[in-house]
Amino acid sequence: MRKTKLTLNENINIDAIKKIFKNFSMLAAMQVGILLLTLAIVPFLFRNLGADQYGVVVFANAVIFYFQILIDFGFQQSATKDLTLRLGKKNLVGNVFTTVYILKLLLSILSLIIVFLLCNLIVRFEQISDVILISLLLVVGKSLVPNFYYQAIEKMEFITIFNLAARSLFTICVFVFIDSKSSAYDVQLINGISFLLIGVISFVYTMMKGKINFSLPPANYMKVFFLRCLNVFYSNLSLNVTQTTNILVLGFFRSDAIVAFYGIGEKFVAAGTGVMRALTQALYPKIISHAKKTKGNKYFNYLLLFYFLMMLVGCVIFDIFSEAFIKLVTNEYLQQVDAIVGVIIYVVIFMSLNELLTQISISKGKIVTISKIMVGTLIINVVVLSFILYYFKGNQFVYYIVISQMLLFGILFYRGYAERN
Repeated sequence: MRKTKLTLNENINIDAIKKIFKNFSMLAAMQVGILLLTLAIVPFLFRNLGADQYGVVVFANAVIFYFQILIDFGFQQSATKDLTLRLGKKNLVGNVFTTVYILKLLLSILSLIIVFLLCNLIVRFEQISDVILISLLLVVGKSLVPNFYYQAIEKMEFITIFNLAARSLFTICVFVFIDSKSSAYDVQLINGISFLLIGVISFVYTMMKGKINFSLPPANYMKVFFLRCLNVFYSNLSLNVTQTTNILVLGFFRSDAIVAFYGIGEKFVAAGTGVMRALTQALYPKIISHAKKTKGNKYFNYLLLFYFLMMLVGCVIFDIFSEAFIKLVTNEYLQQVDAIVGVIIYVVIFMSLNELLTQISISKGKIVTISKIMVGTLIINVVVLSFILYYFKGNQFVYYIVISQMLLFGILFYRGYAERN
């Protein structure tokens, strides 16, 4: 009996590992695909648009990313958790779907109103209002893709397929329609239409394939779900918009060309954090289960060490060959980009660790603590970064960005992770 039980447990562990590896492989493949498409498209856009217009694209994407986070609103974690507990109960699955998309519709309307006000009240936004407004198509398209559903049923390959399909369509259209006479508006229009089309297709496919029916949930459930997502939203806000906030603040104090140079460096950061985000997403169901165990911290400690070592090695290797990577993306060596990339690449280590710590802490029920930490650090970072950009004209701000993520790691570790409830 003991041998049989041991064998059964071993089989369960092996199956769990296989599933994690499969999900991670699919999400990692998505990140690799995104990286390859980026390597193909950035030099083309940089050459045809010029540094200033490419800088407008980077700045506009930074602005609308806030509204992408607003519309997602923590549904990725909360809806995934709710669906995981309700799989097999179609009426309850329908309740979660209905709740998520009703809230997304309301948040989309709110986003449109806010963007319209920003473009009429703030001069910097008014200068490129047409680009920012058309960029909202991208946000709506992404919000239609039910990633939370595929994460709950652990079918990450669909997330990969839909994401790469949208980006591939965008890339093809850019090479076909964009030339030296094009502007940032043209690029964002193509980007928005590509993601909107794939978003609609993915939504309809999921509803039909999963045989999901919209069913209005009890008002009390929607209220509780919204409040739960609100705390997750706060915690995700600082973590996900850190780099975007840097670009946004930079756009108010530096030229569009400098924003473009930083934007290229941010592409490398996004590639590194994207791989680790894929791993974190694949592990998220297991993180939830280990959070309930008394020996869960031992598992998390090993996980944190693995993340740190993996990213440290990756960053050092990238730093050694940074000149070659920059030439690969821009078709030439740009000293302005190298000066930024040589420092900013190390932020990948702490951003990856911070995302993992956030997910662990949320799974332990420390949503309120994490949300307070994230909102507080976001506000402080905006103030300090603005001060540095105003009084110092060099690249000192890049060092601060790395240091701020190191400090955030320390706070998250001792207040959100190590501290007992």
